[in-house]
Amino acid sequence: MSASNITRESVRVHLRWRDLDAFGHLYHATMVELLDEARAAWIARFLSPEAGDGHVIARIDVSYLAEVTRADRWLEVGIAVDRIGTSSLVLSETVRNIADVVVAKSRTTVVMWDAAEHGARALSPAERGALAAEEA
Repeated sequence: MSASNITRESVRVHLRWRDLDAFGHLYHATMVELLDEARAAWIARFLSPEAGDGHVIARIDVSYLAEVTRADRWLEVGIAVDRIGTSSLVLSETVRNIADVVVAKSRTTVVMWDAAEHGARALSPAERGALAAEEA
């Protein structure tokens, strides 16, 4: 998968042949990988390069709602900010297939990470301001 077409609200991720299971459906663990790729591309727009090293996932809850097959070719991951904390944010993610059918929904807690300190870091004022504009 490769993320492309990043918009304010969504990221398009293309499917690869290896993403499918023996039934020809998107493998369940691949959905988590797809969400991670889309989320990372989306979040990168808000991170201050001087503020830290990135983010880690503290929690993810995925609901699979419809099958995804090779015919879908790509999925659109819509991302919305539900809550902004001191060092974390909660995102709602909606995955739609090529026919605009919602195939999965997830809720993810993202924690900003300081690799040197091996722990959470506070969101910078610039990050907080940019994310606040996205808050649902």
